[in-house]
Amino acid sequence: MNDRILKGLKEISEELRCGEKEVSRLISVGRLPVFELAGAYRIRRETLLRWVDDQTLLVKKKIA
Repeated sequence: MNDRILKGLKEISEELRCGEKEVSRLISVGRLPVFELAGAYRIRRETLLRWVDDQTLLVKKKIA
């Protein structure tokens, strides 16, 4: 079920398998496409997975 909305730094960082500080940094520099609702960052899981795919493509282009 990819249309699930991840809520908060904890859920987002668990999905990315990285630390909450790294997620917070990505948000603060505008790299992670989250929205804020009721004081918590949120992102659709589908959007997050697409973002990860896009980052992978960027890295592959830099290497090539």
